[in-house]
Amino acid sequence: MEGADREVILVNPSYTSKKCSNCGFVVSSLKLYDRLFFCPNCGWNIDRDYNASLNILKSGLGESVVPVEERPLLRVIPYIKVISGQVSPMSQEAPSVREG
Repeated sequence: MEGADREVILVNPSYTSKKCSNCGFVVSSLKLYDRLFFCPNCGWNIDRDYNASLNILKSGLGESVVPVEERPLLRVIPYIKVISGQVSPMSQEAPSVREG
């Protein structure tokens, strides 16, 4: 659409579905029929296509997937635990410490 004031950024698609969008580790053993992405390095568990889309977005925005100082790390929660109600995706306070 002309005049939409949008910018197109070309992104190299190599390894976008095999690279962990959380830590940057490349899982070379991932096969095309594997629909879930699991990172053996950091434990990130996510839909493969969604993982690739996050890598493409980060690449287009020029963001690094490697954490830098003073930037909090993502809290990794397997989505199945959120869906089943085992954990909440919301931030939680640290448990109180009891002496005794």
